[in-house]
Amino acid sequence: MKQIFKGLRGPILALSLGITMSLSAQKMVDFPLNDLSGFRPQDGNWSIVGETAMDLNKDVHHFGNEGISVKAGQGILINRNSETIKSNLLTIMEHGDMEIEFEFMMPKGSNSGFYLQGRYEVQLYDSWGTKQPKYSDLGGIYRNWETEKDKIYMGKAPLINAAKAPGLWQKMYISLKHQDLMQPVKRSPMQSSN
Repeated sequence: MKQIFKGLRGPILALSLGITMSLSAQKMVDFPLNDLSGFRPQDGNWSIVGETAMDLNKDVHHFGNEGISVKAGQGILINRNSETIKSNLLTIMEHGDMEIEFEFMMPKGSNSGFYLQGRYEVQLYDSWGTKQPKYSDLGGIYRNWETEKDKIYMGKAPLINAAKAPGLWQKMYISLKHQDLMQPVKRSPMQSSN
């Protein structure tokens, strides 16, 4: 069964050119960011730009988009939302298991997410300096809000905090196999545990 690659959400987020996805062991798909044709319609907070910079000292909760500069062009997908314009971005593409690699930049105080199969959110959060990361920090798999016993997932913290300072480009690689998240983890004595 194919699920929707739900895409991205959050206050402000920039993704770089050349998102590459492997939808199966044999197939690599380039997802160029030349325009928004690979995405479903949205409210207008998402756009394609050529360059962006974010002020390390301007928290999005106090300054909004004020600390963000952009230049026209292609290659970077950016979300600049407001109280009234803040839709999620959904791809047209649907997928099952996948691998994806992308670069992203977030301003200070940003909280965003990268949804896979419309149900699993990999957290994109300004976690710079966090000593004990939780499922809600950068790289964590956010908990779901299901109430049925067999569907509840309480989240997973990243093993380490690899977050860079706000305003710097960071890279993420995700490998998703549906059964990995919903099956209990079986550990041997040689494997580390959280």
